[in-house]
Amino acid sequence: MNWNNVKELLNINFLAAHPQVTSQVQAKQAQKPKKKFSAIRGVRNQFLILSLVFFVLYSTMFIGIDYSKSPGYFSIQLALFSLIALGTGFNSLFAVFYDSKDTKLYLSLPVKSEEVYLAKLLAAQPAILTYLIPLLSLLAIAYWQIGSPVIAIVLTLPMFLLLLLAINTVSLLLLDRIGQVLEKSRHKKIISTGLVVLSTLLSVGLIFLVQSSSTSVRLSDDGGLITAKIPYFIGFYHVVSNPFSLDSVLHFWLPNALLLALVIYILKRVIPTYFDQMLKISANQGQVTRKKRTNSKEYSLKEAIVRHHLSTIKDGNLLMQAFLMPLIVGFSGLMPIVGSKGTDFSVIAPSYYGTALILGLMLGALTTGATSLLSVGISLERENLNFIRTLPINFISFLQSKFYTLLLVQIVPILALHILGGLILRLSPLLILAYTIGYLAAAYLVGLRAYRRDYKLLDLNWQNINQLFSRGHGQWVVAFTMLGVMFLGMFIIIGSIIMSSFVSAHLISAGLTALAFVILLIAYWFVGRGFWKTFE
Repeated sequence: MNWNNVKELLNINFLAAHPQVTSQVQAKQAQKPKKKFSAIRGVRNQFLILSLVFFVLYSTMFIGIDYSKSPGYFSIQLALFSLIALGTGFNSLFAVFYDSKDTKLYLSLPVKSEEVYLAKLLAAQPAILTYLIPLLSLLAIAYWQIGSPVIAIVLTLPMFLLLLLAINTVSLLLLDRIGQVLEKSRHKKIISTGLVVLSTLLSVGLIFLVQSSSTSVRLSDDGGLITAKIPYFIGFYHVVSNPFSLDSVLHFWLPNALLLALVIYILKRVIPTYFDQMLKISANQGQVTRKKRTNSKEYSLKEAIVRHHLSTIKDGNLLMQAFLMPLIVGFSGLMPIVGSKGTDFSVIAPSYYGTALILGLMLGALTTGATSLLSVGISLERENLNFIRTLPINFISFLQSKFYTLLLVQIVPILALHILGGLILRLSPLLILAYTIGYLAAAYLVGLRAYRRDYKLLDLNWQNINQLFSRGHGQWVVAFTMLGVMFLGMFIIIGSIIMSSFVSAHLISAGLTALAFVILLIAYWFVGRGFWKTFE
């Protein structure tokens, strides 16, 4: 293996995996032509800053727990961060290995399949490491408490790297299976989207399952936290407390022996066949399916436009970013409450409709914010947008059709799940209705704002969907907007519940409804009034 080739390929794939940073550097270079900017340095600095923030933030949370007396809680935290890293890293790996179109170009170059594979693998690591970095502090603190400072110093980094290896191994095996399916199908877009969505939903489901295991945490007599123990991850505790016990063998030594076998399989079977796999996939895509044309039906203009709008969102990474966060925010906070024994939601009085309305406003705003379909909908057209302008159709009507189509696709599945959850929890119909009204109103107004922002920052030459989400310092906009909406919403909700114990709940709800009406009216005045005229 030629390491110089790996280094050069890594630089190329690094930029391909993080195109949003490349765009930011290009914008800075245009403003200051005489100053030199490095996109690779930009990716590195961004990764280091986020990792440092996560490391410090979670270290303050971990340090207050005695893990020597809380093995189950240690395994839950280890599993949660690992699964989050798996979910985010898998999408990044898929984009680098199968969504990028550079692999065919390497065939004419004097590079090996192993060199390209390794470069692509390394280029996607920041997406995994960003969410895995907190485990460095978790392992160090836990091993210090379980064993000694020497054990913590010696074992923390090797155990962290072992977890990183396990996450990459699982991701690469999943990717290889997806690649084998794509080899035999011409419908790459549909199948890859479905498989990526399914894989990500599986990891999210595991996150919820692990989180639900922590709902029955009890305090032991010696000050520890007693809860369920997660298989495999509990092995990282037993291997330090008693390395040769039966628990260590079952949860650490045997699983990692299997991990070693899987790594050998990847080295011997998966990596050497990567080029051949990509050639077969490309060959399938190159065969134009004439059956589609001969069997195509005639549609009205409106139906054809709607079908066109839906065709632009067939991207697994896009759908995950658009739907994953609203689902996690909506249900992760509810899981501990639902999982706790003795909770009866049917006793919540309908007089708390004001609180339900505010909750709907909060989650509706998060659903159609900076990571929604509406925030990138116009840019998804790519070069087609300029062609559509030349057609004998009203361009404003086309944009309106796209907005309402994407709005329905964005909010209907999530709202349906929320309403279903309310019915299962036997909430009052008035509470569900108030929540739905708040959700729809906030989703519509925030969606308008996100849609206009996309038009203002229009980019038709993007290479990766993350490039669109990060425009105009998008990552910081997403973070601060979400935190602001969540903190403000929870402050109002908790405050209203506390005040209801002193004042009539009907009076508090009436006040919250009036407040919501004023907020919505102001928002409509600045955002919704004359909205479509801004596109003229």
